[in-house]
Amino acid sequence: MAIKNIKVLSYLVVLLAINLLSCTSNNSAETSNKSDKGKDNIVNDNIVIVTLLGDGTNNVDSIMPIYVALPSDRSSTELYIADVNDQSIKKFNMNTGAIEILAGGMGAGTNLNQINNPAAVELDDDNNIYVVDENNARVIRFPYYSKKGSNGEIIAQGYINDHENQLNAPASISVDSKDHYLFVCDYLNNQVLRFPTNGNYKTQGTVILGRSDKLKGNALNELNGPTDLCLSNNELRLYICDKYNDRIISCDKDGKNIKVVAGDNGYGSDSNQFSLPLGLDIDDNNNIYIADAGNNRIVKWPVGAKYGTTIVNNAAIATNRQSDFFIPFGIVVDKAGNLFIADTYRHRVEEIINNLKSNAQ
Repeated sequence: MAIKNIKVLSYLVVLLAINLLSCTSNNSAETSNKSDKGKDNIVNDNIVIVTLLGDGTNNVDSIMPIYVALPSDRSSTELYIADVNDQSIKKFNMNTGAIEILAGGMGAGTNLNQINNPAAVELDDDNNIYVVDENNARVIRFPYYSKKGSNGEIIAQGYINDHENQLNAPASISVDSKDHYLFVCDYLNNQVLRFPTNGNYKTQGTVILGRSDKLKGNALNELNGPTDLCLSNNELRLYICDKYNDRIISCDKDGKNIKVVAGDNGYGSDSNQFSLPLGLDIDDNNNIYIADAGNNRIVKWPVGAKYGTTIVNNAAIATNRQSDFFIPFGIVVDKAGNLFIADTYRHRVEEIINNLKSNAQ
């Protein structure tokens, strides 16, 4: 059977190992010798959770969303969804409920109108659509007017064991419309690369973070399974989910001035810890929102803070409906502070409506 999503499978294996470990020991919070810990801080007041797609909502039963995105102005009129179920990128109009396939949807394949595991989607300032085509180790750009069956163009391509810009299971992207860069989380190579947005399949990328030998590491300039990244709203700094190091790091667009901004206290469920963070986004007030998948929770972490706050977890969701988060992947925040979540293995897209500013630390 073909591997559908390498980062999903590797995540499940590690999550199973962590769960087995927790059954035999309650010392997971002691995996770090750092003493600056605190119990999980939870803010659940005024939270409303709405299923936008899936579970029959908007006549959609079959969906496996792995990533969600908004237009570059962060308006919440349209939501873009990477759907592994039918290898497509969908646009969902949140005013009318209309759903349209913009890219892919032609079955898994290598043609320019096909995607084989859409791991992420982003838009530039002109609403062109950038898609991480994970199993084809490439990034494809589709024009804003594209529809099902349209051809895209390759702007970053990987060749295993070939040259400097090889991609191996790329996981996520961020588009810098200001300086015309494309940043790529190269998951299995444990690197972040930078490409020009006017590149093609021959364009060399520049490694800005991670080891040159592509091995995992936990030093400040090393990565172990980067899964997601985003640019700050002034487009000056990158924020990166360093999954197996259970931390969020930040650097400038040249990979310099690296800082740990969240986590890095061993895996766990305390308010300064993560358990395999998979997705993140940042709002206009420099609050980072993290899909802490191993803890099945969404965490808000102000830049510069020592602790995060759980915005919603399974305990909060249980008061809203019978089922709960199971491996939340993609996350994006709009200008109003509403969160949109790809709740991948519940086959749903969720909106978390909350007065987040009133809960800021």
